[in-house]
Amino acid sequence: MPEGAANTPSERWLRERHGDEIVTTASNPRLAFDLALAGVARIVLPACAAAHYPQLRRVGPSIEVLAHDEWLVCHHEARHDSPTREAIEGIGRLLSDRDLRAAAR
Repeated sequence: MPEGAANTPSERWLRERHGDEIVTTASNPRLAFDLALAGVARIVLPACAAAHYPQLRRVGPSIEVLAHDEWLVCHHEARHDSPTREAIEGIGRLLSDRDLRAAAR
């Protein structure tokens, strides 16, 4: 990836703070993740995603500047349909489960 090609907040954060340490990049997120799992790369991941992979090791604190709100959206017309409403409420409960989020840290 060319020097100026950082197009996500996490890529920009990495380049700004660790640009001199980068020796190679991956243009495919899955490849970057697999390299991190193999122990040959570092990657910025949401804590809740990384928590499911014990072979990954946190090497720094949470990156507050990359934190953001999460929104769960659906079509206005469908939001009152019973299956859609049940799915929305279930996903909402899962996403707002503080115990689950704490376990990810």
